[in-house]
Amino acid sequence: MANMNSSTRQRIVDICTKQGFIVQLKADGSDNYDKNLMFSWGKNRSNVFIDRVTGISKSSGDLSYLKVAVHPDYFIEEVINPAAGVENYPNRRTGINLHASSNYIGFPYFERTNEPSGKCYKVNGLIALEKLLVGLQSF
Repeated sequence: MANMNSSTRQRIVDICTKQGFIVQLKADGSDNYDKNLMFSWGKNRSNVFIDRVTGISKSSGDLSYLKVAVHPDYFIEEVINPAAGVENYPNRRTGINLHASSNYIGFPYFERTNEPSGKCYKVNGLIALEKLLVGLQSF
């Protein structure tokens, strides 16, 4: 299912681990989900999910942008900086920054989504991803 190529995936994992985020894998070493990379971070070990399909080319697996989901309580507006490639990412259907996925373990359920839901950042490249992660760690 995942469009993300293995070199892009590895670069994302390297950036995340460099910033203190811990990749969450199955016992066999594979990713927990086909559609999302899962990381834990912070003192509370909240999960962060990076979509492996949205913003990724179907043909080459290269990224145009990344969709990064965090627990709604840990969404930090101060790290949004469109000039640096980190944007607010509202849901296209609702216009509200609330995205649902059954993969979002540890995220709250909302009546409107009836699935675990998080808030997302749109990150326009790997340099912007690192800026987002540094920003998240600083709060």
